[in-house]
Amino acid sequence: MAPSPLPVDNVPETANVAIDVPGGVPASSSAAPSSGDPTRRTPSRAVRFAGLSPDGGDNPPVLTSSDTDCLDEATIHEYLTPRPQVISRRRSNPAPRNRRDSALAAPYGPDGPMTLSSTPFSELLEYNYSFIPSIGQSWRSMAGHLRARLHVPYFPWWGKRGRSYLKEDVWHDALAGLTCAVLVIPESLSYMLLASLAPVVGLYTAAVSPFAYGLLGTSPHVSVGPISLVALFLPSVFRGLGYAVEDTSEEAKELRREAAAVVAFYVFCVFAVMSFFRLGGLIRFLSHSVMVGFVNASGVFVALKELEHILDLHLPESEFTHNYEVIVWLFTHLHESNLASLALGGSALLVLIIVKYLKRRFPATDQRLRSRPYLVWYYISSFSSLIVVLVGTLISHALSNKGSSIHILGSLPSGLALPSPPRISRYPVGTMLAQALPISILAYVEAVSIAKKYATIYHYKLDFNQDLAGYSLANLLSSMWGGVTPSGAFARTAMSAEIGARTSWANFFTGGFVIICLFNVQILYHIPYSILGALVVSAMMNLISFHEFYHALRIARNSGLVMLFTFLVTLFWSVENGLLYGIIASLASLLSQLSDVDTIILGREPDCLDPKDKNSDKQKASIRSTSHLVSLRDNPRAVPCDPTGGIVVLRPVASLFFGNAEFLVERMEELLQEVEAESKSRGKGRSVKTGDDIKAAVGAGKDKNAEGEDETIAKPVGRTAVTRFVLLDVSGIRLLDLPALAALGEVVDSAAENGTRILLSDATKKMKASLQACGLWRRVGGPLVMHSTEEVFALLRHAPSLVPSLSAESLLDPLQAETGHAVV
Repeated sequence: MAPSPLPVDNVPETANVAIDVPGGVPASSSAAPSSGDPTRRTPSRAVRFAGLSPDGGDNPPVLTSSDTDCLDEATIHEYLTPRPQVISRRRSNPAPRNRRDSALAAPYGPDGPMTLSSTPFSELLEYNYSFIPSIGQSWRSMAGHLRARLHVPYFPWWGKRGRSYLKEDVWHDALAGLTCAVLVIPESLSYMLLASLAPVVGLYTAAVSPFAYGLLGTSPHVSVGPISLVALFLPSVFRGLGYAVEDTSEEAKELRREAAAVVAFYVFCVFAVMSFFRLGGLIRFLSHSVMVGFVNASGVFVALKELEHILDLHLPESEFTHNYEVIVWLFTHLHESNLASLALGGSALLVLIIVKYLKRRFPATDQRLRSRPYLVWYYISSFSSLIVVLVGTLISHALSNKGSSIHILGSLPSGLALPSPPRISRYPVGTMLAQALPISILAYVEAVSIAKKYATIYHYKLDFNQDLAGYSLANLLSSMWGGVTPSGAFARTAMSAEIGARTSWANFFTGGFVIICLFNVQILYHIPYSILGALVVSAMMNLISFHEFYHALRIARNSGLVMLFTFLVTLFWSVENGLLYGIIASLASLLSQLSDVDTIILGREPDCLDPKDKNSDKQKASIRSTSHLVSLRDNPRAVPCDPTGGIVVLRPVASLFFGNAEFLVERMEELLQEVEAESKSRGKGRSVKTGDDIKAAVGAGKDKNAEGEDETIAKPVGRTAVTRFVLLDVSGIRLLDLPALAALGEVVDSAAENGTRILLSDATKKMKASLQACGLWRRVGGPLVMHSTEEVFALLRHAPSLVPSLSAESLLDPLQAETGHAVV
């Protein structure tokens, strides 16, 4: 009786892989050609896994036991592995040929490999002279190559400023710059008191640093000057250098000012290097959740802290080490508020909130701007901040004449010092770099976070490398004038955006107005602190958005928790520690996600046809049973790949490295234990005692040996008590380091002890090289590793003896050891 053919129908139609068995007849042919015909050679027995028979007919290809027994590992490697298009080193035609004459010498098919006309290797080399200016390379082109790798600062406004700027944008920039200048003067004074420096140092910083960013910056809203984060961090720098921050003598203040100027110079060096080597994009690695939590918490804390000015309280900041202490002190001293200052500041804040709501409720459109009343309202709302300052100053002056005490700016130091280089030689380079690096991070993160906030709102792009160049120049100017490290400020940037700054030239007006005020400080004498506090609180309200917390907690819980953690630490502990611990929490969340190895069990879609269903006529020409493998967990309609359970297909989705290699071992061991328990429970009570019983249990095929006798060749079909396969689809693995490879080898050895073979599929070339280097290549399938999961699964299900280093004898030996009977 002829052996029943086994249809090869579990390979996708797009596969183009051939198994060529030399010296036989085609597997789908019924008779071999006559050997006496000299005009025809005996064709090779080829089975093309493409849904076509070797003779070109429409009959589906089949694979018999005689075909599979003749295949070895070399044949599998030669015919199942895709053939690369290799250019031969030996000329097929001795006549000289041109390099452009490369063409196909023979068609590609099962009877012959693809060959290309050869070309000497020396003629294929192309030398690159792009970096040798003397060989066809101009200096202009070389400069273009260097600029592509390095950042050369430029003027973003070059060619974009003209008459249109003077007609449309200059008034918005001037108004925003003047308002920020009025705001930066009291802030600079208070920040320097916080930093244990003379108040005039903050004015020098606010006067010269805005010109640098106005010249090189790319954000139209960022206002550069002294910031609270640097002021909070500078006392720790002075203590690290051995200076006493409690000393209020002029000599001690001068030493601290000198050290602050040197720190600003080293910050300039750090920013310049980062800008030159295009490292401004490092901010992208700062989590969005950390930035949102940090910005919101900073806005809430600054707004609460400005209650000190609105309520006219005297906050003893030197007595507090955490932010929650400041908040508790403010709420416990509300009864000490100045009612006149509270009324003036509260009224100003209420007016600003109402104007902001009306502007948002009735935005400017072309149709509304044609109306005269709305046009008047538009200009009043645009200049609302300056109008509030002017009206508040007049009211404050009138109340002071009637005897009411309202805290005003009062007299300020006059004049601007001459520039001088900082005294770098007096301080060790390593110590100052260690002190300047955290200040650089704090200054850059605050500036970029607020800039990205308004870039998202107003839909414009930022050049972080160019902004770094602007901040580095601002630090250089500040160090030469004896100032501190400047950066983009939350409150002033929010104020600039609220007023409607159009370009970075608004910083020119800020710096120019501060310089004018330094020589004419009497014009700022009667401005009340309560009005300035109301402006800051109004600006901070634009930064606070709790809707993002709710949105993140609903969609991405881990990101929402990191956001909430950063917000709480920044608000109640300290601003600088909140940012640091927020970054740590973000990295911890990322490592937790990377360490998780998600192992997905793959199955088939239920509408796929079963190739073993003999009642289905359509199945004879269909291979849809393995055309799509889907997740059993995510697709409720999916069914297991192998109904008998002999083959399990898994897809690990993770980047395997030293942090999660042990998780892979544990997960695979659990799965193998489940498979072993299932196998024992399914095979309980079964006893195979004769060769006929073995045939009935594992399936058998007959072939003629050399003596013409019938020889039984056992073929395992589906799941048996001895043959089990775990197929790992590694397409979801993009990283595989040395500890992960060692863990994979441990899993392979552990599975082999239990009689289970682990194979890989859908691997990349990089993974292939790693497997070959560590000696796992042949143990996990050899050339099968580079094939798709569907192809390897079809081979395992219908012809497992074709797997390299796995023969019919090796499959039956464990069964013999278990039953104690030999195969007949």
